[in-house]
Amino acid sequence: MRRLLRALRRFRSNFLIFASLVGLMPMMMNTASAADAIVLNAEEQVIADDAERFLLSTFLQNVENPATRSQALDNSLQRALTEMSAELQSEGLVAESCALQPEGQSNPECQGLSSLQNNCSNTDGGFANLNLGDHEPLSRKLACVYDTIESRIGADRARSMRLADVRTFNFGLPVVAQPRGDRRNSDTWDKLEYRRHFVPTIEASAYWGAYLYCRKAAEGQPIVRSFCKKIAGKVAEVIAIRFAPLMSDRIYEAAVAR
Repeated sequence: MRRLLRALRRFRSNFLIFASLVGLMPMMMNTASAADAIVLNAEEQVIADDAERFLLSTFLQNVENPATRSQALDNSLQRALTEMSAELQSEGLVAESCALQPEGQSNPECQGLSSLQNNCSNTDGGFANLNLGDHEPLSRKLACVYDTIESRIGADRARSMRLADVRTFNFGLPVVAQPRGDRRNSDTWDKLEYRRHFVPTIEASAYWGAYLYCRKAAEGQPIVRSFCKKIAGKVAEVIAIRFAPLMSDRIYEAAVAR
């Protein structure tokens, strides 16, 4: 009997996870991690579990709170842009690094290398009618900058470096931060549309949050630190599958009920 009850509980848990993912396959295709491909050893799993708990108790709590949601999302974007800019520079892509550098940061190497941003200063955009991209972005200039970088380095390389998260943040944040609709215009969305933007945005945020957490936790341990991207991918994946869909619906329902 106990064995049967355990089996039923496992079935119920798996069924709820599956049900929460109905309609999410198109947007999950946009994330860089693949669930079956990321396997951690015991030491990596310890860091991943700690990072997951940290994000659940800090970032995700702030996202759930309407008073702190926008700031938490903006902080996540700025941290991600900083890391992406640094990685581009480490790859010798200085012009691309300078183009993604968050406002307020200065790098002497960027003197005279602002052409990517200048070329996008007056862009009108041009956005496909797909899940991420069918609403007004946070910044049309950032959309243009990302498209220009991707055209220069190639889509595959952009995905492998997780630069595609720029697009996820840019088109996801305005929706996630405003469950009742875009205050800049009359655009609105239903619960499923909100979830289609919420899950990949939270996945990207969780990746960069876990990556930074891992780097700090593994400071002085170069062997472990070299696997921080893999650890971050696993944490982001778990949060996107187990927590984000139900959290999205809860936030949306609470917002429209007010």
